[in-house]
Amino acid sequence: MLDDYAAGKITEEDFLQKTGWQNSSAVDFAFYKPLFTFIIQNKLRALALGIPKETIFKIEREGAAALNESEKQMLPETANVIRHKKYLEHLKAAYSALGAAAAAGAPLNWENYLSAVSSCNEGAGARIAAFVAANPGWTVLVVAGNDRFIYNAALPSSVKSRTVKLRQASFYVEDAPKCPETLPADHKDLANYVWYINHPPKP
Repeated sequence: MLDDYAAGKITEEDFLQKTGWQNSSAVDFAFYKPLFTFIIQNKLRALALGIPKETIFKIEREGAAALNESEKQMLPETANVIRHKKYLEHLKAAYSALGAAAAAGAPLNWENYLSAVSSCNEGAGARIAAFVAANPGWTVLVVAGNDRFIYNAALPSSVKSRTVKLRQASFYVEDAPKCPETLPADHKDLANYVWYINHPPKP
């Protein structure tokens, strides 16, 4: 489906309808549209990296052992659980927020949550690594949220574990009225580069 849209074989309306974008994604497609337009105009390739949300949600709520055989096929053969200290602290903060919002009768289990996040990152990392191996010499741009790049502990780490001598560069996007003259100490390890962007409030 994504290949057909990126190649200009189907319209945006068909793509959104057939993928169920409006019902399955919380992100407005308008956010991604300029990127897709660039891909189509320049005849580039696009690669879907996500594990189905239903599979990740099941791991989060019931654990990886609850997956059936077809769901297990969605995951890479090797899915390492992240153990990076700072990244774990970051995840525990997100987990606490989710736990507070969860229904009293269905509390989140930390190990299941960690397994779900790790599976999501490992699935994407495996797809990127496989694409790089099949297309030597290509430059690959991965567009994802800050959580997937922070401390180079999620996607960058997953890709690195599956490739040899692959040169990577990660960017962490930070809101700021202007780029600071000196990198703040707490931003030092966020990624290879911190990209400061001024997002003025919408009128």
